[in-house]
Amino acid sequence: MASFQQGEDIENYLRRFECLARTWKWPEEEWSYRLVPLLTGQALEAYLAMDEERAEVYTDLKEALLEKFNISPETYRQCFRSTTVPAGESPTETYNRLKNLYKRWA
Repeated sequence: MASFQQGEDIENYLRRFECLARTWKWPEEEWSYRLVPLLTGQALEAYLAMDEERAEVYTDLKEALLEKFNISPETYRQCFRSTTVPAGESPTETYNRLKNLYKRWA
């Protein structure tokens, strides 16, 4: 997996990392160790600012990364509430997009 690049969507990057980790059947206890070498820029700064013990826990690392990029349930609430249907988007695509926003919000 390529390193995280500044300007890339951190959430999509983490989702892709998690999918690969499950596919390769890595124990979740190793996820932080495998992710950290891929971090750069703000993502690396978020990791370096963490307590060492907390940084070893993937869920804590993910939380710190999302916080650094200002992604929170409130972010998803606002996106969910202000969403519009782009031209050309099918009802199924709209439903899936709204469902994903709601899952991250709730």
